[in-house]
Amino acid sequence: MNELRKNLGEANLELDRCMSCGLCLDDCPTYTTTGRSTSSPRGRMRLMMNLIKGTIDINDKVPYTNVSVRHELETCLGCLGCNTSCPADIQHTDMFECLKMMFFKNNPQYKEQLKAFLKEMPIDNPKKFRTLMILLFVAKRTGAIWITQNTPLKYLLPSTKRNMVKLLAKKIPYRPSSRVLSGFNPAIGKKKMRVGVFLGCINDHMFAEVNIAMVRVLQRLGAEVLVPKTEACCGAIHQHMGEREISSKMAIENCERFLDMGVDTIAVNAAGCGLRVKAYTRALPHHPVIQKIGPKFKDIHEIIWELLEMNPALKNQWIWPGGKERYTYHDACHLVHGQGISDIPRKLLQCIQGLEYISLKESTMCCGSAGTYNIFHPELAQKIQSRKIMNILDTKASIVAVGNSGCSLQILSGLKEKGKSNVKCYHPVEMIDISWRKV
Repeated sequence: MNELRKNLGEANLELDRCMSCGLCLDDCPTYTTTGRSTSSPRGRMRLMMNLIKGTIDINDKVPYTNVSVRHELETCLGCLGCNTSCPADIQHTDMFECLKMMFFKNNPQYKEQLKAFLKEMPIDNPKKFRTLMILLFVAKRTGAIWITQNTPLKYLLPSTKRNMVKLLAKKIPYRPSSRVLSGFNPAIGKKKMRVGVFLGCINDHMFAEVNIAMVRVLQRLGAEVLVPKTEACCGAIHQHMGEREISSKMAIENCERFLDMGVDTIAVNAAGCGLRVKAYTRALPHHPVIQKIGPKFKDIHEIIWELLEMNPALKNQWIWPGGKERYTYHDACHLVHGQGISDIPRKLLQCIQGLEYISLKESTMCCGSAGTYNIFHPELAQKIQSRKIMNILDTKASIVAVGNSGCSLQILSGLKEKGKSNVKCYHPVEMIDISWRKV
């Protein structure tokens, strides 16, 4: 505890800048779910100040509750909503990531949690991860997944994880996008840009269709698209869990993959990955490769909009097949709060003829996925998820557009839980691709 207090004091977190105005409260999913002040950004900052002063201990119970100080600090989602709403421009999430790193350093249990997670989901090892994906695919094809859903063995897993396992298996294609896509994909028509694509680890296997759609759309917009032969995890999950050394190593490896490609920009279609890769230059300010390649990472919506402005007439070809459908749009936290991207995806989707947009209540509120949050804090994540799902169902939309893979899995899982598997969940780039392929 003394070591944690010392580390917090030395971190210079500027906790005293909080004005206690309360503007962050309605944007905080944990506060709106629990109603506890100490589950809010300003409440957590007060707890951290008291930890530094030594007036409380990390394992103390929060007054008038049955939860500990540690619990309140650990259950921050890192959704960045408070960063957006704070008039003092306090970067709350930087503070909580710093705190999680300190928890990791001072608590062996955290290291064991990370080891267990990486053993089950080895995203830092492409070969092991590919093997796991093959096993899931085989389990799907042989019906083994059925056992985890329809026999007494299902009670070994909570219902949220049973649904997640089924969804994961359902999302696994026969071949990942990295095995389908060519290394070089020529522009259709006059070349306007040379684009590298970041396929990611989860997206490569579970959302291969999004990666493939991304390449097709870029080609039709006049981009020459290059796909690296090998690629690794962006390092976001390791960063969130305090493993900065591993995360930095991944950053360097990812930038080195694009070093000799001569690309103008690098497209990322998962909001969580996008936020992380855009932070490479800040995390490693003195690394020459990072400083050269890091600034080239952009979210796919930004690149599509840039290309579309070069030839606006192309959007006239976007026609949704099968008649009029209603859709709504969920703002992924790491896209809207982390990268400040909200209007562009909506503008792109509104270009598609045959779709009707329905605004989503609390569209910028987290869905409860938050990286590994729904794994380590399933009960709270499910409550946050339920609120999001009810808002989606209230729109009566048949399509939810989502710009992040983690959000997609969380929303699909929640829809299934409510018996609404007929509601489709698409990435905006998929919707553009579908509307274009039918022309």
